[in-house]
Amino acid sequence: SAEHPGDAEIAIVIADDLQGRGVGTELGRELADAAVARGIERFTASMLPENTAAHRLFAKISSHLELTRAHGVDELVAPLAAAA
Repeated sequence: SAEHPGDAEIAIVIADDLQGRGVGTELGRELADAAVARGIERFTASMLPENTAAHRLFAKISSHLELTRAHGVDELVAPLAAAA
């Protein structure tokens, strides 16, 4: 965003028949590596509090999550580690 040029909003949708197979985790990690290589420092995302799968996926992408809940929506910020 213009306010935070090192941020990128992310959304990952996995087809029902592919869920639970690690596809989202692998995609999230690949996106994080590509983002870091391009100077992105943090991913941001909006999701419903009951979307536990999305929360777990975000926790796998970043070891430190910042969560804010407002008006029934969770806003997550995930700082990205420098690529190894």
